[in-house]
Amino acid sequence: MPGHGVTYEEYEKDAARNIRELHQRLKDGKYRAQPLRRVYIHKENGKQRPISIPAREDKLVQKVGVEILNAAREQDFLDGSCGFRPGRGAHQALDQVGRAVCTRPTGRILEIEITAYMDSYSQCSYG
Repeated sequence: MPGHGVTYEEYEKDAARNIRELHQRLKDGKYRAQPLRRVYIHKENGKQRPISIPAREDKLVQKVGVEILNAAREQDFLDGSCGFRPGRGAHQALDQVGRAVCTRPTGRILEIEITAYMDSYSQCSYG
């Protein structure tokens, strides 16, 4: 079971077998995510932000899971929805806002700024 110590090159040498074994573990319910590796990145203000990095196989499972969910749920989104969708993001959302403001009567516009949101997010408790 390749974990954090396995490089992409090592995993790729026998990728077909590694992926077959991973797929079998998933089907058998024997797949278990590896512990996350914690690193800290420096911020401009001198503080550090913790980042948790999953093992290579865990990244692969997450990526495939996202692709399956995206394909299954894409039909449920409104056309104007841009958040967390493949090929869409903040720039497309801003374009939509710009078109709406320039083509329709607008009574109010709300502008907010979220400062250091991700710094506080990791401190949330669940459950």
